[in-house]
Amino acid sequence: MPKTYLSKVTVLEDGKPVTLKDGKTIHYLEVNKPLTYKGITFYQSSYQPYPDFIVTVTNTATGISETLIIPAGKQIKWQEGGAEFGILNKESFGESVQRIKIWFTDRQGDPSTFWLNNAQEAIIKRPSAEYRMSVKQLYATGLQVTKDPGVWFVYTGCGMMLLGLFVAFFMSHRKIYAFVHEEDGQTKVLFTGSAHKNKVGFEKIFTGLVDGFRKKID
Repeated sequence: MPKTYLSKVTVLEDGKPVTLKDGKTIHYLEVNKPLTYKGITFYQSSYQPYPDFIVTVTNTATGISETLIIPAGKQIKWQEGGAEFGILNKESFGESVQRIKIWFTDRQGDPSTFWLNNAQEAIIKRPSAEYRMSVKQLYATGLQVTKDPGVWFVYTGCGMMLLGLFVAFFMSHRKIYAFVHEEDGQTKVLFTGSAHKNKVGFEKIFTGLVDGFRKKID
């Protein structure tokens, strides 16, 4: 089974690769690692296999190499490399191909037939030359592209809402009154107070305030 679903993404602007924030032109796109460029965000929304295969074949003597996308069961003529090849059979687990059976010839002698694991490389020795070949299943990445120019207004609104909730639930309106009057030749001070929430907590604060006032008078 796949370990991860990973896509290599390059942004082209005016036909040239763009250098991203990390100083590289290739971004490794994963499900929870989107790519954002100039306010546009690219998300990997799907990753699915196709019945076609990516074949890379190289003539080691001449250095000629080519990469092709081919279906199974079709004979491919590689004129530059002087060979023909095709995919005879495949073993799959669900939609994921595990092994591929290759048919290969350089038009000299009997064709070579062999099994390859998906994305495995093989060396094919033929009478005319030696070839290096790798075959892997074609996968496609589905991208979701989004652009939200009003996202900062949304963040600002959410911040204000959270501030309002904090004020509404964790802060209370408190009032403290002091009545100063003279009684029997003495000056007396009467403290009263009220709070519309958390009255138990306000009572502790009020008591501490009165006790502090008494200590200063004493």
